[in-house]
This record gives sequence, structure tokens and C-alpha cells, in this order.
Amino acid sequence: MLIECVPNFSEGKNKEVISEIENAIKAVTGVDLIDIEYNESHNRSVFTMIGDFQSVKKAMMNAAEIAIKRIDLNHHKGEHPRMGAVDVIPFVPVEGCTMEEVIAFSKEFAKEYAEKFEIPVFLYANSASIPEHEDLANVRKGEFEGLRDVIGKDPLHIPDFGPKNIHPTAGTTAIGARPFLVAYNIYLSTGDVKVAKEIAKRVRNKDGGLRYAKALGFYIKERNQAQVSMNLVNFKGTTLHMATEMVKIEAERFGVNTVEGEIVGEIPVDALIDASMYYLKLNNFNKDQILETKIEKVRNSSLRNLRIPTFVDKLSNNSPTPGGGSAAALVASLGISLIIMATSISNKDKDISKLALLRDNALVMIDKDSQSFDEFMSARKSHPDNEELRKQAMETALIHAAESPLNLMKLIKEALKLCKEYRNGIKSSVISDLYSGLHLLNSSALSAMENVKINLKYLKNEEINKKLKEESESILQEITTLYNELLK
Repeated sequence: MLIECVPNFSEGKNKEVISEIENAIKAVTGVDLIDIEYNESHNRSVFTMIGDFQSVKKAMMNAAEIAIKRIDLNHHKGEHPRMGAVDVIPFVPVEGCTMEEVIAFSKEFAKEYAEKFEIPVFLYANSASIPEHEDLANVRKGEFEGLRDVIGKDPLHIPDFGPKNIHPTAGTTAIGARPFLVAYNIYLSTGDVKVAKEIAKRVRNKDGGLRYAKALGFYIKERNQAQVSMNLVNFKGTTLHMATEMVKIEAERFGVNTVEGEIVGEIPVDALIDASMYYLKLNNFNKDQILETKIEKVRNSSLRNLRIPTFVDKLSNNSPTPGGGSAAALVASLGISLIIMATSISNKDKDISKLALLRDNALVMIDKDSQSFDEFMSARKSHPDNEELRKQAMETALIHAAESPLNLMKLIKEALKLCKEYRNGIKSSVISDLYSGLHLLNSSALSAMENVKINLKYLKNEEINKKLKEESESILQEITTLYNELLK
């Protein structure tokens, strides 16, 4: 289950604080920090991370702790409206989870966050407890200074969690689940912020503009330009080209031009495709025509190219592939990698190219094992009108299925022989890594042997069965001898 978290912090000037927040997120395994955007005029930074629920929760808590300690809104000035040091924490479903599950998670997170930091929290967007709080602008109205007097008193500003009074330095935070949104800015050929604000008013939904657009006008000091800053909360309902054309039309009324667009953070590829189809007047364009999409599909069809959590998930599902043979090949590649590392650190002049080739071949075998099983399953269904041909196909597939783990055992034997050559001079600081590599290779060989045996159990050809059995037993004995020698 993969979610995206896009926290907005009220700091865009102090690089030290931004760096501390970055390090707090990166310190958590299971989370990938995929983007950081910060703007000095807005005095705001936007981080984008993805990961599983619990890892994202831990990373977000760590980041919030830094921000709450280091950001004092009493001394904060910026173009962008804000009500908290950690201003808003949106959670977005990405893969393997529903919006309902993310809503439940956001509420659980908000409760814990409020209790941990003693900060009032408003649920917003899809998690909102009242309709008015679906729109973040309603929650944030008055900002830090204005909310001090009304929070806990005004019916529209009763926090969902935490104290009923604002935190003296960190303010308050909005937390909720939402779909992907596109943060899109357009720069104008003027520095007059009044023009940008008038255009934003005509563009945004709440003043009669585009249905899914939120918009504000800002002056960007470092560029001496006015900017229309938009959040397209449903990029299919209000597309990039619709927003672009609307801003362009309104800008012309004031005698100014649109100069440049800017995407803040990440954007779904579908949003760009929609804009391309509009401006290029494409007909019947399909996302599968994009080269990178094709490449990604090919990569995902290969087990060895999967992310580790995805591979582990596939390994643990109720499908027979990937199975023990693929796992054994992965373990062998890890074992060889550790031996390469220990050898390289101990002697930088040592040629490890042969070991590297064996490691790469072990990775190829992750797919080979699954492919041989799939071949057998296909053989069982082949030649429905000819029993003899079907049996021959099954025998051939079983031979391939037995040869795949056998070849892995041969590879492991070669890796151990090379390790025997390289073992002299291994530094004590990496000896545990070397031993770990040896243990992994031995374990992989034992696992591969189990896969040889299970396939030979059903192989009817006695001559080939005997040959493969004797060969695999002989190789395993050699591996065991090499393993024990190296351990000594």
C-alpha cells in the first residue's frame, strides 16, 4: 500500500531548517523523498514523499518535530497565506489502497499529531468533518494572526483534534486525504500584483471561475513579476490547458501577457497528455505510445527489475511464481555482491569483473526460474487432442525447470572458487560481510537443490533424471566443501 504525502512548511528562506527537515524524512526507511520545492517570496517549502502508511507516518512526525521547534510564525513573513509552521499535511492514495483507507489513516494520524505536539488540527479535503472544511481556504481564513482570536470560539474554527487555542509559535495544522492535485503557476509580463489578484479572482471556483481551480495572485520579488498561482484539485475536471487559456484571456483584458508556466512538485502524466492533445490537436492519442511508458511496462514484466517491496509482495501472494527458485537466485546475487564489496574494500586493485558477471547472471536467473515454471504450466494445457505430444512437452518443460536451479548451483560454485582466490588480505572490518556473503550463497545452493529435486520427482525420463540428480548432488557436495574451507 503506497501513499504520497505532500507537507507544506512555512519556511522558504532558511536553507538550514529546510535541510534539517529533509534529513529527518530521509532517515526513515520505507520512504522515498522524491521532491523538494521552496520559494523565498512565498517563504514556503513543499516536500513530496511516498511510502507505506507507517513509514510515511514516522517520517512526517520526524519532519514536523523539526519544523515546530525551528519555525516561529510570529516572525514569519511571506506572500503565501499560512496558519501553521507545518501548514498542511495532505495524504494521497497512490497504489494498493483506496481513498477511504487513506481518509481513515489521515484521521488516525491527525489525532496522534495533535496529542504529540499539542497543536490544534483541522481535518480538511476528503477527511473534512464539516462541508466548509473541504476547502482549505475556509480553514485557513484569517491566517495565524486572525485565527488566534477565533479558534475554538467560532463554530467554523473548532479544531477536530488537540487544544482549542492556537499554538503560540507553530499555529495550527490542516490534515486530510485528497486526490492528486496539480500546483500550477503562470508568470505575467507585469510586476503589478493587483493585476495577478484580479485574474486569480476570475479564475478560481469560489468567485465563479473554473470548477476545480483555486487561485491567488502574488508578487515574486526575485523575478519582479506578478504570478497567478493555482491548485487544480481535479486536473481532469479543470485541465492545464483550460487554466492556461483562462489566465491568458483575463490577462489580455489588462493589457498584459502570460510569460511562463511553472509546475510545483509532481504532476500525473495524464495531465500533461491532456494538455499535449489540446495544443498539438492530437487525435486518438494513447498513453501507450509514450516511449517511457513502454519501457516501464517491459521493466515491470521482469521480476529482477521490480522494487524490493513489490518483489516481496509478489513472492508472498498466492501465486506459485515467483517461488523458491527465484528467491534463491536473488539471495545468490546478494551473497556475491557482499563478496565483491569485501574484496573491493580490501584490495582496490583486485579485478572483480568475473564476480560481477556471476552476480548479473544470478539476477537473470530470477526470471529464468519463473519462466521455466510457466513453461511447464503451458505444456500441461498444450496439445489437448494429442496426449503423447502433451507428455513430451511436459517432460521438456520439467527438464528446463530442473536445469534452471542446477545452473544456479553451478554459478554459486564458480563464485565460491573465485572467493577462494580472493580471500587473502580481506580486512577485518569487512570480514563479517564476507561471511554473510558465504552464508547467503550456501543457503541459496540448498534452496536451489530443493527446486532440482521437486522437478526430478515428476520427470519420467529415467536416464536424464539420473544424470541431473547425480550432477546436482555432486555440485552441492563441491559447494559444501568450498563453503566449509572458506569459513576456516
